Amino acid sequence: MKKLFSALTTALIMCITLIYFIACDSNNSVDNSVDTNVKYSQDLEFELNEEQTGYVLKGIGNCSDTKLVIPAKYNEKPVVEIETFAFEKNNFIQEVVIPDSVEVIQWAAFIECANLTSVVIGNGLEGIGLQVFAGCTNLTSIEVSKDNTAYKSVDGNLYTKNGETLIQYAVGKTEKSFTIPESVKNVGVMAFLGCDSLTSVVIPESVESIGAHAFSECSSLTSVVIPESVESIDGGAFSECSSLTSVVIPESVESIGMNAFWNCTNLTSVVIGDGVEIIFGFAFCNCSSLTSVVIGDGVEIISDFAFWNCGSLTIYCKAESKPSGWGENWNYSNCPVYWYSETQPTTTGNYWYYDGNGEVVVW
Repeated sequence: MKKLFSALTTALIMCITLIYFIACDSNNSVDNSVDTNVKYSQDLEFELNEEQTGYVLKGIGNCSDTKLVIPAKYNEKPVVEIETFAFEKNNFIQEVVIPDSVEVIQWAAFIECANLTSVVIGNGLEGIGLQVFAGCTNLTSIEVSKDNTAYKSVDGNLYTKNGETLIQYAVGKTEKSFTIPESVKNVGVMAFLGCDSLTSVVIPESVESIGAHAFSECSSLTSVVIPESVESIDGGAFSECSSLTSVVIPESVESIGMNAFWNCTNLTSVVIGDGVEIIFGFAFCNCSSLTSVVIGDGVEIISDFAFWNCGSLTIYCKAESKPSGWGENWNYSNCPVYWYSETQPTTTGNYWYYDGNGEVVVW
């Protein structure tokens, strides 16, 4: 009787053990039944979301695929999200295929994937964070399912479905010039970051805002015309555009963000329109070749260090004297400053005016 009991106990334990391993195998694996013709990437890292309705792709795990094909299902539940920094600085991924099940890609998910060349996005994506593909300097193609209702792809670049925001230019392209479509109202954050092939960009009259670091580190960019429609130039928008030589900021622009033109080392002249009200700190910092800036008479606030380390600069202000809203250290490098006077001044000081040809002349 004892032997029979022992045998039954052993058999029961073996059955339980077998069931356990079968369960573990089925509940912690990629579901390949979604499309039997597709080879999905294995050994990725997942985590059940808070609602326990689907899985979040957290990172590369032990996967070593150069073509990352994200599964639509894991543990019999949909893969619905790609987490922040999930594939940050991954240098072996070359292609990414995102399934229809993914609804959200969190910010910086693929930031600085240096060898990433192409991305395919399914029809279910509803939200995409900032900087998702920032620093992917070899990216040449982003394709979006035509059935996606939130986003679209035009010539391999990523836009909102209505075409009003250019989210990401595929910065690995080799074209020298690019014309932003006339549907675009907003150039997205870091949209062109690190694109070293472009020498000129045409911004249409439809554009109203240029996002933070939108053209940062576009080292070959020599020409950009900012149209009268633009109302704001955000922080770092043209920072480290080392080939940019001159900029005219139209009267439509109301603010110039922090570091907007920081370290534009070949920038020689800037004209700031009368509509600009605020110039934030460090806006033209380290523009070592800058020799002339004309500041419009609408500027009420200039934050400290706006023109710091511009050793060759002369500043011509359309204001007749320093406005009260200009910071104590707005001209920290103590560049020569001239104030506007339409007629011959009767008081001592530095003054200037426009001649008949619209050229700056010092009294």
